[in-house]
Amino acid sequence: MHPLGHTVVVGEAAKIRAMVVRKTKTERRDARHLLDLLQHDRFPTVWLPDPLLRWVLGQAAPLAARKDDDLRRRYFSVMHRRGRPKAKVALARKLLVCLYIMLRDQIDYEDFRRRGRAPRPQQLPVAVMYRAPRPRTASQGRRSSAGVLAVIDGLP
Repeated sequence: MHPLGHTVVVGEAAKIRAMVVRKTKTERRDARHLLDLLQHDRFPTVWLPDPLLRWVLGQAAPLAARKDDDLRRRYFSVMHRRGRPKAKVALARKLLVCLYIMLRDQIDYEDFRRRGRAPRPQQLPVAVMYRAPRPRTASQGRRSSAGVLAVIDGLP
């Protein structure tokens, strides 16, 4: 659109809606509100990444998944649930976050991986109530849930 002399601006809908005073919504009021925000330079824009950066990260994501076991597990986990394209985007975002942290803290990838592997807390034991079944006689038949509740409450 730039070659034609137009500028495309993508706004954050939640912030734009929060700035509206009136509760009623009409197309005319929305258009006036957007025009007012643009004229007074208060339009909340959304950051859009560079297309080249998106392409590079999209190409690097599957390659990184081949080399790193943690990334591979994440990639296949998302791929089975959501499909290959979403897994590629999720892994690209994970790579971008990793790169940001590594640049911010001035560490290499091995230090980053060591930092992320905290010892896992041991799982707390689960309280299990087990009551050995009593031998049944023909006259007893099936027990109801009331008998089980009585055992839980501590009644005979």
